[in-house]
Amino acid sequence: MKLLESRTLQLAVLTLLFAGINGFWFWKMGIMTDYDTWGYLEYADEIREEGIFFKPHWFWYIGYVLFVLLAQSIVPGLEGIVLFQYVFAYFGMVALYFAAINLYGKPKTAFVACIWVLGFVMISFWNLFVYAESLMISLYCMGFYFLSLAHRGKVTLGKGILGAAVLVWAILCKPTGVALLAGLAAIATVWAWRKLPSVGWKIAFSAAVIVGFLGLLNQMLATFGIVEAYQNGEIVYNVHKLPAYASYLQLAVPANLDLPAQDLQPISKILYLWAFNPIYSLKLFGAKLFYYLLYVRPYYSWPHNMLALALLLPMYWAFIRAMLGRSLGIYPKAFSLTVVGCSALSVALLADNWNSRFLMPVLPLVFLVGGNPLNESIANARKATTK
Repeated sequence: MKLLESRTLQLAVLTLLFAGINGFWFWKMGIMTDYDTWGYLEYADEIREEGIFFKPHWFWYIGYVLFVLLAQSIVPGLEGIVLFQYVFAYFGMVALYFAAINLYGKPKTAFVACIWVLGFVMISFWNLFVYAESLMISLYCMGFYFLSLAHRGKVTLGKGILGAAVLVWAILCKPTGVALLAGLAAIATVWAWRKLPSVGWKIAFSAAVIVGFLGLLNQMLATFGIVEAYQNGEIVYNVHKLPAYASYLQLAVPANLDLPAQDLQPISKILYLWAFNPIYSLKLFGAKLFYYLLYVRPYYSWPHNMLALALLLPMYWAFIRAMLGRSLGIYPKAFSLTVVGCSALSVALLADNWNSRFLMPVLPLVFLVGGNPLNESIANARKATTK
């Protein structure tokens, strides 16, 4: 096992696994598209002809749309998009590896985190899908690397500018990127409470961050069918259109459901629904959170669900241990809890996706943070068996 402590060997093993897993997916599935694919492509074509402009709903995917535009200008067709998604995914994995080393200083921890990313093969699945998930996952991992450099005080001017660009790009890949923005806001708020001289300034700074964040969130939610999904009792978005085997993912809707006025702002609609339908809201919230975090679905096979749980549950446990332990500083803890919490909250308040893709960008962060406690547990178990 000493041999696996070599960073060069670890990266070589990870590279081979990356090629094997992604190659298998491409051989089995080929390039994949769905409804949103054509929205990205249409917006990219319009930008190519008219320049960048605000397009309701699709603007919040502008980071991915510009990626599509750039990729197709180099290699035409869907092939160019998927090719560059693979390139970004590989460098994202490498970035995650070095982010773990920056956080914990242990190559084995970095290796475990990346093995988990590759082992949870549905993350790699999205690399061949012309959807925003692949790029978002990759940019998240790259962003974690630059943040880990900042945490260790190793950021130069050039790296700082590049890191800021990567983080902004990641946030603008799709609306759920708001969770990353919330994580950065959490870092800024912790900094303010530790560094600003008076309580008044601390409260003012925190209030400005919260108001600004909620204002942006309100704009991003403007084109999402918040009330419609609520009226259908959907745990998973549009599940009412799926066959009967997905009926577990839809709750019975109360006959006296109290709905908000159509002209209310999105956040106001959510607050209204909770205020006037608390029991139903809590049931929906709990069901969405359950299916989001555990990934399982009634229409997945039992082996598929069991393998996912076997990978997720130990890492969730390790993530919690990291949050409660002393290996991480206050800034990584605040950032990680906020990103994971905001991502889960956004799904639990709105709707999950039928193929669990909303969870995928969050998992590398869970694996990054949980990698060290899990590695320590594996090492302790190995020592116990050799005594």
